[in-house]
Amino acid sequence: MTYCTAISLKRKLKNAQEALMSTEGAFVELDMRVPVELHELWAQQEKLALENRATDPKSMDIFEVQLEKGIYLLG
Repeated sequence: MTYCTAISLKRKLKNAQEALMSTEGAFVELDMRVPVELHELWAQQEKLALENRATDPKSMDIFEVQLEKGIYLLG
């Protein structure tokens, strides 16, 4: 590995660590807004999907993001 590559990788690692720190707080805030019952339901669904993934790959569909399309306004 050349010296320039090592410096570049070090800079990229530092940027990634800074980005991680800034997103952790936002994730905690978002997570705290989810009702406890819904959080528990999601945890149960995740556990079940991971347990059944070998025998029922369709169980992993719960990880597919399901978003409703919003209204797009031209402005």
